[in-house]
Amino acid sequence: MWLVANEQAVQRALTDALIGDRKDRLSAADQRLAKNKSKTFVRVLFPTTQLSLTIITPSVDTVITGDHNIDRLSPISPPHRPLHQPSSIITISVDIQRILDFVLLANLVWSAPFQIAIALVLLWRQLGAASLAGLVFLVILMPFNAYMANKVRKYQVIQMEAKDQRVKLMSEILNAIKVLKLYAWEKPFGDRVVSARDKEVNALNKVAVYEGAMIFTFVGLFSFMAFVLMSSDNILDPNKAFVSLTLISLRVALGAINILTLACLGFVSLAPKLKIMIFSNTKVTPNIPGKGQYINCAQRDLRCWVSLNRIDRFMNANEINENTISMDKNNANKSIIVRNATFSWNIGPGSAVLNNISLEVSDKRLVAVVGSVGAGKSSLLAALLGELAILEGSAGVNGTVAYVPQEPWIQNKTLKENIVFTNELNDEYYERVLESCDLVPDLSVLPDRDMTEIGEKGINLSGGQKQRVSLARAVYSNRDIYLLDDPLSAVDPHVGKHLFDKTIGRNGLLKDKIRILVTNCVTILPNVDQIVVIKNGYVSESGTYEELISKNGYFAQFVAEYLSEQPDNELENEDKFSDESVKCLKEQTFDKNIIQQKLTIKTSAQMTGAERSETSSVGLGVYKKFISLIGGRFCAAIIVSAVAATTAQILSGIWLSEWSDDSLDSINIVNDTNGRYVRLGVYAGIGVFDTIFNLIANIGISLGCIRAAKHLHNIMLNRVLKTPMQFYNTTPMGRILNWFSGDMDSTDVSLVFSVRMTITLFLRAFVALFMISLETPIVLTAIIVTAFIYYYIQKLYIPSSRQLKRIESTTRSPIYIHFGETVSGSASIRAYGVSHQFIQESNRRVDENHMCYYPCFTAARWLAIRLEFLGYCIVFVTAVLAVLYKHKLTPGVAGLAISYALNITSVLASFVKTVSTLETNIVSVERCLEYTHSPTEPEWYNKATKPLPHSWPERGEIKFSEYSARYREGLDLVLNAITFAVKPAEKVAIVGRTGAGKSSLTLGLFRLIEPVNGAILIDDVDISALGLHELRSRLTIIPQEPTLFTGTLRHNLDPFNHWSDNDIWRALELAHLRPFVDTLEKGLSHEISKGGDNLSVGQKQLICLARALLRKTKVLVLDEATAAVDMETDDLIQETIRNEFCLSTVVTIAHRLNTIIDYDKVLVIDKGMVAEFDSPHHLLQNTNSIFYSMAKEANLV
Repeated sequence: MWLVANEQAVQRALTDALIGDRKDRLSAADQRLAKNKSKTFVRVLFPTTQLSLTIITPSVDTVITGDHNIDRLSPISPPHRPLHQPSSIITISVDIQRILDFVLLANLVWSAPFQIAIALVLLWRQLGAASLAGLVFLVILMPFNAYMANKVRKYQVIQMEAKDQRVKLMSEILNAIKVLKLYAWEKPFGDRVVSARDKEVNALNKVAVYEGAMIFTFVGLFSFMAFVLMSSDNILDPNKAFVSLTLISLRVALGAINILTLACLGFVSLAPKLKIMIFSNTKVTPNIPGKGQYINCAQRDLRCWVSLNRIDRFMNANEINENTISMDKNNANKSIIVRNATFSWNIGPGSAVLNNISLEVSDKRLVAVVGSVGAGKSSLLAALLGELAILEGSAGVNGTVAYVPQEPWIQNKTLKENIVFTNELNDEYYERVLESCDLVPDLSVLPDRDMTEIGEKGINLSGGQKQRVSLARAVYSNRDIYLLDDPLSAVDPHVGKHLFDKTIGRNGLLKDKIRILVTNCVTILPNVDQIVVIKNGYVSESGTYEELISKNGYFAQFVAEYLSEQPDNELENEDKFSDESVKCLKEQTFDKNIIQQKLTIKTSAQMTGAERSETSSVGLGVYKKFISLIGGRFCAAIIVSAVAATTAQILSGIWLSEWSDDSLDSINIVNDTNGRYVRLGVYAGIGVFDTIFNLIANIGISLGCIRAAKHLHNIMLNRVLKTPMQFYNTTPMGRILNWFSGDMDSTDVSLVFSVRMTITLFLRAFVALFMISLETPIVLTAIIVTAFIYYYIQKLYIPSSRQLKRIESTTRSPIYIHFGETVSGSASIRAYGVSHQFIQESNRRVDENHMCYYPCFTAARWLAIRLEFLGYCIVFVTAVLAVLYKHKLTPGVAGLAISYALNITSVLASFVKTVSTLETNIVSVERCLEYTHSPTEPEWYNKATKPLPHSWPERGEIKFSEYSARYREGLDLVLNAITFAVKPAEKVAIVGRTGAGKSSLTLGLFRLIEPVNGAILIDDVDISALGLHELRSRLTIIPQEPTLFTGTLRHNLDPFNHWSDNDIWRALELAHLRPFVDTLEKGLSHEISKGGDNLSVGQKQLICLARALLRKTKVLVLDEATAAVDMETDDLIQETIRNEFCLSTVVTIAHRLNTIIDYDKVLVIDKGMVAEFDSPHHLLQNTNSIFYSMAKEANLV
């Protein structure tokens, strides 16, 4: 395989080997036989070599994409994981593709020395020692080219780092798009993406300039100059001129040195690293010997090196030390034993998050872990999972583990698939799990029951619903040990009681298991076997409920404070939940808008549809749009410089023909020194002219295409920020990230290269055909016939190639979707021990992608064989005609025609392939433009209306007047004729069964859904007449699921830089975060990791409260904002809201009814309609009211 990389080079080498020094002694027939043998050998093996590379390439992709990215990301330590999650998306979408591109060129890289050696020998036969002039010239240029290549590599690193940052920001925006819209924060976050994109584009521009500067066309000039000047006896006749010119123009000889001389050394240096990454799980050494040896490699080698270095950093990231905690799944004595253990997320002094922890839990025990926000409750579970490093002491977990994280992890699969997970289906046990997790009533309203898809990340579920699905998955796994991180926080009281009684508690389905339950629910604590109190990273108390109460310590005070706020008969009523009351509450529990959608569209149970792929040719409009994005001035400059360079090439050929014909005129003319200097000077001038305008054209094309890609990205980004929420409910994030990573990289790099090569090869083909037809017009007949055959082959190839590219791009999206799910659920995947299954699923999706990837290359080989054959036909016809018309053609003219005929073989073949590649790459632009046609929200600012005063709303009065809304055209109403009024500064609570329409009401208030009928008025202003940002920036919401972004703490609180540090510190103090922030080394400049992963959920919720305190608008909406905090912190938050927002209107969606008993009004929503609206006092007096039944079940009456 490795001996047949370049057909022409190997054929010549084999011919010389067969003939050798016997050339003069062999007959012409024997020489022809030797040549035929070499041709046959190459013709048989060369296609096999390409086929082998084609087969190997997807295998490399499978190993790196499927195994290493999934398997490698899992053990990365949590503090370092946020640093690598965004870049890992780029790794599988861009870096691996660049490695694959390099693998396809591997043969060309190693064969360069052979080509160069053969070319030098052949040139030596023609020009003698002068043939070394071009080589010397290139050797002299090597330091310059090395400098240029180093610059290219430097800016490619910068470009990829900027791309990482951009995709990372896009990932955060897509994950938090709902929050950004609610806060009207789209613009500052969009600006951050634009800033990262600008850095990326600046690096791409510099790469284009430096790559353009590495292209020289002086090799032939220096060779001819040396030949003429070395001796007056050296005559440049047609034989020497055009044979040498052909060798040089085919890039087989000296021209290959500039690009490929050191490429083989680069490959030798890269190969061991690639081999280690593919065939082992060990870390690779970052400092590879000989790193400086390949700085002059070809462009793809440089990109491959940059990508390999990035993968190297990813592969060498700090890992979780799996030996820090003993995990014995097969131990018969199921237990958890922790002795004097100190845990840390990072290994280093002062980094401990849990100190001197001792805990022993035997079989069948239920242990509750309680404590304030940030005390270390979730960290304790993470330590038991092996996520934390042990600095001191020991810890062991004996038995299999199931884990329910505080933020539920939901896959984009059906309800059943999420619960069954990777286990075998047991119908009887599955039904028991559904009943114990209170999911049975939900199935009746789903169009396909438990086979209904529930959307990416459970986007169509409420927080409590996702928690129940996550809990059901753990229960169904039937493990020995259950680590439950506050699964009762986001559910209604009656649902929480059901989950505890039927699943977690002493009589639940898990009664024979070890259960570690993190909770803030005080009422269940008397029913657990042991309580562990965490305070500031220490176990302050541990024992039974009665023991801790009798100690009268921190826990007793905590419980006493909670009980003091409850009615006297709470404990008496603790177990008075009747089956009837619970049964009547089990109504529709899935998000109403999705259920309505499913009931209306019965034909499919899928939440997300398959990505659409065009089947026709790329429309002319796509090309027009791309050209318009380049700009008229750029296009004009490119056309002028390209025409000038083409003219120079034609003049260069004609001048060389005239010059070589001088040798036939007379000896005096040939020996005329001045005449030769003139010929040489003009030829050199034309060459310089050609080089300058080629440089301008190539750089101009690259800069123009990059400019178009920049505008296209900004158009897409603008559309992302202005697309309605409904789009994100049905479009997986991985698909959108594919557009912003894979498709944009194709537009930035592959398309730029395709456009440049298409234009360059078209002009070369034009020059060659022009010169051939100019000197031998009869050849035009053969060219026209061949052109029709070319056209026919192209018509066959391009549609298939184009569609294969479209399908290949479409089949890449599921890879990214699965990878994103795996990243977000890596802790759960490790806890359940199912990493292998996820690797297999990743491999399956990669294999499906390769079913389209592999045919692309086999189709290309089909094309190449036919194009090369046609090229040889043109050479044959030209040579035959030159012989037939030898009396009419001068040797110079004949040599020029044959020289260009030899060149046209590769040029036309490359041109057709490049045109095909261009159309396949333009598919990326087509896909991006298709996204820009998605629907948009109303304008952010309504210019048609009079601007609102800065003080609006001054009173905070809210009126709903016959308000009805649906989520999308064609769906049923989710809110029906809602009418009620909230007076200025009133505190109103919205309650109701899950799915009744509570969240839909807040979405209507913020215009995330638009009204069908009726209106919402704030201070007598119809909000439908306002711009979205005009409205949303004047309201404040604290969402149920707190969302933070990568950046400083200050940026997360004030992305617009509106407030001073003093204002922010005051907000943090009021939010009870000041003590925590004071412990941070950088204070407000403390870096928040992606999603706030380095903070507890409670701390993130308090940061959201601080945001609200900074905005301090007249209308505040709380969407179950205190569900994730302990009772003490909840009380502090409620007190802060009462004090700081006493003059504001507060609308609260609450599960904990005790927090809203003192509100002015309670609005009960049932089935999208107003069921009750009165003060809590009056509603509790009516024993038939829905609110009374809910309060009773919460032990409040």
